[in-house]
Amino acid sequence: MQRSPSKGDSGPAWFSDPHVRAEIDTYRQKIKGFLHNDALHPWVEDIPAVESRLQILDLKERRHDFPATEFHSPQDTLQYLENALSSSSPTEPSRHLILMEGMNPRLAEVLGVRLGIPPEFWLSHWGHHGRLGVFDPSFRNQDSSTYWKVQVPQLRLVSEDVSRPEGGYTVQLGYCARGTTYCDAQEKQTCVSSVVSYWGGKLAENSWIGEHWKNMWIPVADSCPKISALVLVDSPTGHLTPRFLPPLGFTRSALSKTPTQTVADDNPFDVSGSPSSHRPGTIYPSNTPLWNTLVEAYKAEKTISTEDPFSATITVRNIVSSAWETKTKYDMNRLNMVWMVPHDYLPAFNVVNPDQELIKQTNTSIEYEKLVERRHSAQQNKAQIEEIIRAFRRDNFEFSSSRQDSRLWLAKSNEARRWRDLYNQYQWMDTTMAENMTMYDHGTATEDAFATQIQAIDTYRQTVAFYEETAPADPMVRGSGQLARIATVAVPCIIVASIFSMNGNFAAWERLLFVYWCVVVPMTLLLLGWVMQKDIVALVVKMEERWKGITTDRPRPSFSYFD
Repeated sequence: MQRSPSKGDSGPAWFSDPHVRAEIDTYRQKIKGFLHNDALHPWVEDIPAVESRLQILDLKERRHDFPATEFHSPQDTLQYLENALSSSSPTEPSRHLILMEGMNPRLAEVLGVRLGIPPEFWLSHWGHHGRLGVFDPSFRNQDSSTYWKVQVPQLRLVSEDVSRPEGGYTVQLGYCARGTTYCDAQEKQTCVSSVVSYWGGKLAENSWIGEHWKNMWIPVADSCPKISALVLVDSPTGHLTPRFLPPLGFTRSALSKTPTQTVADDNPFDVSGSPSSHRPGTIYPSNTPLWNTLVEAYKAEKTISTEDPFSATITVRNIVSSAWETKTKYDMNRLNMVWMVPHDYLPAFNVVNPDQELIKQTNTSIEYEKLVERRHSAQQNKAQIEEIIRAFRRDNFEFSSSRQDSRLWLAKSNEARRWRDLYNQYQWMDTTMAENMTMYDHGTATEDAFATQIQAIDTYRQTVAFYEETAPADPMVRGSGQLARIATVAVPCIIVASIFSMNGNFAAWERLLFVYWCVVVPMTLLLLGWVMQKDIVALVVKMEERWKGITTDRPRPSFSYFD
């Protein structure tokens, strides 16, 4: 629905127009139509509204309005926006930057109607991974002058709760889900991926230039072009919502700003100085709320802006890169501690104690799992850096090398260098951990081969020990076998000899008794020789070896020659 204003329909008078309220209601219903009833979002009824802070900066005149925290009605919000966005010089173009913290639904609706921001912008910010695609009527993708969305690593303090169950939790910042984390009762702080979204637009007389939501037409009083940019950041506080069925009486753990002392002890920080101030200030990019940092930075330094609304976000982009630099330093330090497995962890070189071997194998597996986890995290961070580089136009060489303004060109060059260094560092971490994993695989293969060889040696030693233990029983076994063989042969021979000695008279011990002895004695001697043949041969060989050894060790006569 479009409305053509009259000449007098401008300024605060149009706030009371029922058409404005109707547009806001329509805008609200469109947002709710995209959301699910079972999802937690800022437009859910019967829940406390998200607290928002707003700061409107006039980059042309360097005039900074006071932040507005609470509004009693949408009309008050519209009145505030109109007063803050009005240019003191109607004949000159104006450039405004709106800094907003927390997605208050009423404030978002008024800003959406007033600035022509589509409802999908707020939905994209509410989602963690979704990004809005902006196209012109010819379906050509618009660049980052209109929209971008990036993630910023932040540290948040977790409230102490000894009754908090251990498990997975969803990080909620102002009813916006910001990933998951694993937390237990002793967890003190966690890393949160905060989101920063940008929307930029240009205004001309009575129309929005490049407006993508045609039904949201609102008149503008000034005749000169206006440039406005909105930067939306997450609320610094939030909660941890369990991803499991919590016990009765469970209370969500709150997320808040990490104490400065904790950040200074555990994380790197930077010290910055401003030309307008002789005292440098300490900055903790990973801990300081983004909205506070942005407001102070824009007040302290002059922003170089052009007709492109994207240029107004130079300070925002620098703060985002500072937070990622802090994250990169932390990951680099952590990488240096991951692959520090002592040599005594290698399990194959000590197989005396099986329990100790199992402990060493467990420690090595844990270190390898840590390495896999660190590499996966580095790859995810590298992908985030690539998305930020595309969003900030750092992949466009022509844009970053433009020399239309020396200061602007220098700022763009420094920004491009910082993001290129961040990407190279994560690329180096990924490559290093991949090489470490390859070395681990080679080492594991060597250890397996060595363990197999050690196992074969142990098997041989066990076999030798078994034979040594059973060696005393072997002579008895052999003796029993020999006696059995002797009895098997000798008894029939004795019977035969006895029969022959009787000579048919069957009278023993008579004159043919010598036949008995002639048969029994040779057969007995022959059997004894046959049974003891191996033992006799072994004894002879042993005596020969001993004799050879004595002969070899005997000292040879030495001859001395005297002059």
